Amino acid sequence: MSQGMRYRYTRNSINVAFVFGALGASVLTGPVLIRMLRGLYIGESAARNILTKMRNMQTLDVSKTGRTPVYRLGHGLTEKYREIEGTAGRVAWDGSFHSLIYDIPERQRAFRDRFRYLAQYTGYGLIRPGVMICPEDRLHRVAHFLRERPAGTNLFTARLDVHSLREARRMASVAWDLEPLAAGYRETLGTIRRARDDGFKAGADNGYWEGFVRWNRLYQELLTLQLADPELPEELLPMDWPRSRFSESLHQLNSSWGPKIQPFLRTVAAQMDPAENCKFNPPRWGGD
Repeated sequence: MSQGMRYRYTRNSINVAFVFGALGASVLTGPVLIRMLRGLYIGESAARNILTKMRNMQTLDVSKTGRTPVYRLGHGLTEKYREIEGTAGRVAWDGSFHSLIYDIPERQRAFRDRFRYLAQYTGYGLIRPGVMICPEDRLHRVAHFLRERPAGTNLFTARLDVHSLREARRMASVAWDLEPLAAGYRETLGTIRRARDDGFKAGADNGYWEGFVRWNRLYQELLTLQLADPELPEELLPMDWPRSRFSESLHQLNSSWGPKIQPFLRTVAAQMDPAENCKFNPPRWGGD
């Protein structure tokens, strides 16, 4: 990754992950991906730019079958999308924090900003300037980026033991700013519930595309919360933490809408993929 390359995971990169999830696909061709992004009101030129940037950021893997590009989600983005979906599971906490202690001089500010963003995206929280913590070791998720760190930067890893669970919860609240995140979750629970209760009905292709767009917009509303959620072990969360209720509501929404919209999307994909390069997983949502 070059110094000047944009490094942030954008809403458009999540649009791509959403397309894979909505189709239940592990592999999609370039033409199919672009058609789906166009269905989300993203122009063809912009869609191509998104795929190029994601490939450069290593969040999207690409190969070719003949002259047709085929895409897979990169490992890091796949893990993050599973966290958004609530299907990633949680690692048992061993009672300590994995720490990143870094010293990156001001002249390398651009690198420092990228490093901090990617580490936070991965799940590390900033407990104080120069020190980030995580309940598990996730350094491997940013290892490809750290290999290119400039000379004169220092990065150390350590285990941080805590004296009590109360102290650990206080540290978690500071490092991940949990109170505003909890408030945001509660506010969006009503949005998801209303959409789920409204149900989804479509009698024509345009209705399916409109449902696809609305489904995606719900994900986009929740995106900020999900990217900020460190997926902490239950022991470190406040007693009234609403994350599990959010996951349940989102699963119910997917179970209500997914079985109705997904077959339409797969039909469109099949029409654009006569060589059957796209690969789909078995449907994982139950119906109403």
